[in-house]
Amino acid sequence: MDGSENTMKRIFLFLSVLALTIVSAHAKDINAEKISIRQARDIGFMSESAARKEFAGYTFTLKRPKVKANALKDVFPFRGTVVAYFAPNGRILVWEGKAEKVAVGAWGVGAPLDKASKAGNLVCFDFSGKSKKYLPCPIIKVYGKSMYERAKGNVFNLRAGGKVPKVVKSIDRKLQKLHDSLGK
Repeated sequence: MDGSENTMKRIFLFLSVLALTIVSAHAKDINAEKISIRQARDIGFMSESAARKEFAGYTFTLKRPKVKANALKDVFPFRGTVVAYFAPNGRILVWEGKAEKVAVGAWGVGAPLDKASKAGNLVCFDFSGKSKKYLPCPIIKVYGKSMYERAKGNVFNLRAGGKVPKVVKSIDRKLQKLHDSLGK
């Protein structure tokens, strides 16, 4: 190996390390956690106030659960995976891949109307702006199959009616990967 070849390898190594340093300096770990079916079941059987705390102040990747006759399409009018921020004040902000603006609705956690039911808590949505009835509401332990990840805070700084961070073909289920792809 001659001196110029050795110098070129050193320059290449230096530039590679520099590039990795710059990329890692821009990447911020948002501490996203996967939501397991077991975790959703546990949330479903907590007290209503404890279950509410498991949603309030978190950004999730989730989708509308598949139910018979698609009963939730009027209550949760989104297709595919979305990013949703559950604000502590009961508002939900949703970034759907192909939409240009952030959708806003209401959310809540409650016990089934049939108090004898052993189904556990419900998570309820309303995007109509007309009602506070939230019906139908998915059972949290069942909805767990449709919740993928969550991270503390409004990770993408979603604002009601504001522009989405980026119009995309589809939302990635992994919050960190999506966050990194936006250069946040």
